[in-house]
Amino acid sequence: MIDTDILHRCWLGLATDGASVMLGKKGGVYAKLKENFPNLTGWHCFNHRLELSVNDCVNACTELNHFKIIMHKLYTLYSACPKNRRSLEKCAADVGAELLKIDRVLDVRWVASSFRAVKAVWNNYAALFAHFSSACTDSSLDSKERAQFKGLAAKISSSAFLLNLGLMYNALQELSDLSESLQAESLNLPKAHRLTVRQVEVFCSRKSDVGVHYQMASEAVTDGYFKGVDIQNQNTSRTDKLINRCQFYQALVDSLNCRLMPASEQTLIECVNVLFPSTWPAHLPSEYGEQELQQACTHFLVQLSGKLKDEYRDFKDCKGVAVNGPVLRKLLCAISTLPVSTAECECGFSRMNLICTKDLSQCCTYVLSPFYFDSLSTAGRMEPSHVR
Repeated sequence: MIDTDILHRCWLGLATDGASVMLGKKGGVYAKLKENFPNLTGWHCFNHRLELSVNDCVNACTELNHFKIIMHKLYTLYSACPKNRRSLEKCAADVGAELLKIDRVLDVRWVASSFRAVKAVWNNYAALFAHFSSACTDSSLDSKERAQFKGLAAKISSSAFLLNLGLMYNALQELSDLSESLQAESLNLPKAHRLTVRQVEVFCSRKSDVGVHYQMASEAVTDGYFKGVDIQNQNTSRTDKLINRCQFYQALVDSLNCRLMPASEQTLIECVNVLFPSTWPAHLPSEYGEQELQQACTHFLVQLSGKLKDEYRDFKDCKGVAVNGPVLRKLLCAISTLPVSTAECECGFSRMNLICTKDLSQCCTYVLSPFYFDSLSTAGRMEPSHVR
């Protein structure tokens, strides 16, 4: 059992989602723990913050709601009706594996799920249009269903939808890659901050550099066809709203800056950055970073000493090539162990829903085996090699 003294000396941080029960200023779990452990650092998971920043962007750009409506219609059309899915497979037999990826976008799911949905529509664009075009003249369907398919064919063949699709493909691909990088087991605070800064720089450049798929969509609109489908430049529907590209990327930049790099965390970020050479300026003053080094020692429960200061100066002299001092190495290790993401916990919760898989049935058999209970009685715990 871990006693209170060990927690006071070794407990550095607590990473949670943004629920008020966890991070509430008065009655949250972190606030209660902070009363007993004043040096504890609470951290709102980077992955959850990324999802919130995307939601902020959706609220700032109202044109995105029109794109969401069309994508949601495609999702319900094929997820709720196997008949429609079989009809689409007849139009393009090789896209059957992609159909399950047509999902909701910019919803409560992780942003990677939204990217898979947009990618599926982009890849299956011709098959979708062929299905809608054939269904709107199918005499076996009633007039309401034929009108529905005719409207969908008109929507996805409009220039506004194609441009929006290309824009969302580029943006969601970047956000999906960022989300997956922030879920890495080796992630630490400096790396997460650098990933965020780099992504903000990419989105700033996208306001002038449009991106590959948006460029392809623009050329298709100019040519008048895309993947064999005639593109209609006359957008008469109220839902054919073209997303303002510059406004959209600026909204992403603002939301990422606000959510992932708030001013309240800048002090901690700055005192950590002085210990990582990739953030150092070209010219280092003789006492560069020593004030921040003192703040880092307070945050990460490492005693500031003359030995640590000498080790840090040696570290700067060799331009961060090697960490030779044991005290500095301990401080760097403490920084790397600060939890900044709860992605592993979320993945564990997702695996709990796998109740009919071969692996889980083997695990249940193993747990009920006599060896398991023997290991509990003799060793008091399971060895790491036994854990599944």
